Amino acid sequence: MDVNFNKQKYIVGLGEVLWDIYPDGRYLGGALYNIVHHTVQLGYRGILISRVGNDSAGNELIKILKQKGIDTRFIQIDSCNETGYVTVILDQNKVPSFVCSQTVTCDFLEWDERFYELIPQIDAVVFGTFAQRTPQSAAVTEQFLKECPNAVKVFDVNFRGWNQQIITVLWNCLPLTNILKMNEQELRRIRIVWNNLSENIPDALQGLVHQFGLKLACLTTGEYGCIMANETEIVYCPAIRVQPVDTTGAGDAFVAALTIKYLEKAPLSAIGAYANQIAGYTITRMGASPDYSEGDVLTCMRQTGMQYIVYDDWRKYMVI
Repeated sequence: MDVNFNKQKYIVGLGEVLWDIYPDGRYLGGALYNIVHHTVQLGYRGILISRVGNDSAGNELIKILKQKGIDTRFIQIDSCNETGYVTVILDQNKVPSFVCSQTVTCDFLEWDERFYELIPQIDAVVFGTFAQRTPQSAAVTEQFLKECPNAVKVFDVNFRGWNQQIITVLWNCLPLTNILKMNEQELRRIRIVWNNLSENIPDALQGLVHQFGLKLACLTTGEYGCIMANETEIVYCPAIRVQPVDTTGAGDAFVAALTIKYLEKAPLSAIGAYANQIAGYTITRMGASPDYSEGDVLTCMRQTGMQYIVYDDWRKYMVI
């Protein structure tokens, strides 16, 4: 695949890349890989920092990443652990559930001295919690975030489990975060740790902004779109109705699009609308990381008839 980068921003995904196993075959997966993939599809330069096994599965991953135009210089090779995988099961509504292999090589991520050369070049770094399941990988992630004060740090909490290690990750990473993205279930878990947050979702988002000095807090609600807050405003952007084929990775597409529009200094309404459209398009395709262009997305959205699904409780914040 020849990639023509029309924008010079560098976005780093710090976390997992592995294989998603579906009944019909396997696809590249892992939330941070997915985010970098969508970054590249949308014309930005994507760099993945991760770790794979020294095996055929890992070699094939790296080969495909290069074909997709993703910078693989910082994919570490693990000689002791096999490349990880996730079995994906779709229910009747095309919503996935996941069964992960016990060993995932990103659990053993190591600090690379070459990071010091990379960090001044990057505009944003996106990270989550899954690749911080071990104290070792969490320590590398935290150090990386501390070393790049000028990059926008985007925290997609994306919980895959809930234990003391994940709670520790929240405590350590939220103060280093500029943009926080979550869904309703993830916000409920965050409230377990910070029980001073309002039960009202818009107020809770703005509370997180004020408590941690965030630039933006965003909550996605599936078919109803997203609601976002910064210091001064709250905006609700409803989603366009589409026919889902596979909702796996929709949140990852959303994060990539949100990060891009934030870097372009777009207003909240434009950030939310764009992220909804990119995520909406991806669920009309199989797999978490389809190949597409912005033109494909616009064509698909027009074909839907641009019908919005509105959550009435947030109508007063609505922007279309």
